[in-house]
Amino acid sequence: MTISAQLYTLRDYCKTFEDFETTLQKLKNIGYKAVQLSAVACVDQGDLVENGKRAKDLLDKYGIVANATHRPWESFISDIDREIAYHQALDCTYTAIAVPSHEHRQMGLAGYKALASESFAVVDALSAAGIRFAYHNHAFEWQKHDGERGIDVLIDETPKAMQIELDTYWAIHAGAQILPLIDRLKGRLDMVHLKDKESINWEVRFGAVGEGNIDWETILPALRDAGTTDFIVEQDDTFGRDPFEALESSLRYLEARTHLMR
Repeated sequence: MTISAQLYTLRDYCKTFEDFETTLQKLKNIGYKAVQLSAVACVDQGDLVENGKRAKDLLDKYGIVANATHRPWESFISDIDREIAYHQALDCTYTAIAVPSHEHRQMGLAGYKALASESFAVVDALSAAGIRFAYHNHAFEWQKHDGERGIDVLIDETPKAMQIELDTYWAIHAGAQILPLIDRLKGRLDMVHLKDKESINWEVRFGAVGEGNIDWETILPALRDAGTTDFIVEQDDTFGRDPFEALESSLRYLEARTHLMR
């Protein structure tokens, strides 16, 4: 079992490699031993493979592993060999797309079906290199198109080897019944995003895990029983709060509940 930090939370602190190193040092001091690379500008801009090697050197320096990435769907379609080389440079065996391509989103249900069809070749190529591929959800996948939902296409019409990187906040926000969903995805939930849902005055916000109203005491054991091994902490926006402090609060809450997760 691993508790990881999603670097999208710290995207403003990863624009240069100097900032990236400072960020890793802070995460090490907080207690994180793994991260997901997402929206890390210093890595994404320029020579991806060389930047991956440089990032790996810094990760090794602070005893942190890159357990996963988020990469654009278009990159898997246009240059799968570069994506494989990048993940090998990071020694990372898990990747996901954060959202479908713009073109897929514009097509409605047909876009989900096209992505599902295209995913077979991507999953095959990555699997041959020892890399697992996943789809990360938001809430829009639950929108109905002539009575059909995108999320059902992504679950039912994609390879069973394709993981679903479930974002618990967004699924609940969309109105999904989270426990039946977790049970439905058993065996495809190696890695899951955790963020809480707070009510502040009249506003619903992202929150640090344990500070909101999501029922983690029920969800964490369900995820464990579904095969989840990596619990990834993310907070899309901390609303002025120090994001390192928010990530620390989430980690402490989860550390006190490891008995529910393993």
